[in-house]
Amino acid sequence: MSEVLCAAAIDSPLERCDTCGGIWLDGDERRRLACASTKEGQGTRREQLTRRGVIWAVQLLTHLPVEVENPARGTPWVVYTLLGGYLFLFLAELQGLVYYRDWAVVAGALVRETSSVHTLFTHQFLHGSWIHLLGNAYFIYIFGDNIEHLFGRLRFILLVVGGGLVGGLIHVALTRATATPMVGASGAIAAVMAAYLWSFPKAKLFQTIPFLLIQVKIPAWAYLVIWLALQFLMGFFTDALEMAWFSHIGGFVFGLVITPLVLRGRRRRVAATVAVPAPALA
Repeated sequence: MSEVLCAAAIDSPLERCDTCGGIWLDGDERRRLACASTKEGQGTRREQLTRRGVIWAVQLLTHLPVEVENPARGTPWVVYTLLGGYLFLFLAELQGLVYYRDWAVVAGALVRETSSVHTLFTHQFLHGSWIHLLGNAYFIYIFGDNIEHLFGRLRFILLVVGGGLVGGLIHVALTRATATPMVGASGAIAAVMAAYLWSFPKAKLFQTIPFLLIQVKIPAWAYLVIWLALQFLMGFFTDALEMAWFSHIGGFVFGLVITPLVLRGRRRRVAATVAVPAPALA
């Protein structure tokens, strides 16, 4: 065995077999090398602490999760297109070019007449405020980039649009705010979050615990399960009607149903490309 330096990853030398070229790693070296392979582990210790501190400070204000160990593979063009579309339509709303109520889901009106059925599709591209827009944009960005790569662009579009449609339908069926217009992409984003739960349940997220001001790293499945439980709690057991809780639930259920079918098809395609053909018999 001879020592090999890998200064870009860890500061201690690794042992390499001169005969077979294999690398020997003890437990601590494996841990440090695995950490160095993630975005969070890049850079010096001071840089890592500075990055962690910035994330903590931002989370104190927003309480939004931060994805730390699942970088996107490739450019998520559909996600970027959706973000641009959301922004363009919201600016059109501000300029009075688009009146949101013409395109929003109003549950009572939709039940009484079918002329507004198109709003099940259109509502998911409009937003009610800058905070509403930026919050939805953030979530579809951090969860959507990985899912777009995994699903492929066409299937990802179908996931987003389908989640919005099903979320709208569930909202119409269950909401008590039947005269209130409902807009927003959160039903579609909930479908993307469900797909992330199926596909990357162990991916880590930073989250700051309210009031305690403690930043913890939790698996995505824990965050998303808690988030879904809150939607059920707020939708069925409170009088808080200012959020489309049932749209979130409907979109999430749609994603839970569709994702395993997509993943099964993807595994079959991958298996077909790597399968070794059987030898021909003479």
